[in-house]
Amino acid sequence: MIALIIGSIVLGILFYGMCARLAYKADFAYFQKKYPALAEKNREQDKADARYTACFGPIALLVLLFDNGFKYGFSAERREDQS
Repeated sequence: MIALIIGSIVLGILFYGMCARLAYKADFAYFQKKYPALAEKNREQDKADARYTACFGPIALLVLLFDNGFKYGFSAERREDQS
């Protein structure tokens, strides 16, 4: 019984951490790609904002999904057009 409780807690922590990491990546990519002219100048502030957002884990992930639908992806790296 105790093993089940501990296992559930560990799975909950892992799930929350995974959601927080995805929320951080999505939020940071959003600000870096939406405003490329300000990306380098505001990089540290964007990181701080993304860390704050990540604290809310699954809730932040849902808000980001409904707000921008992850249209900027999960990576802040900008890729040059291959055309």
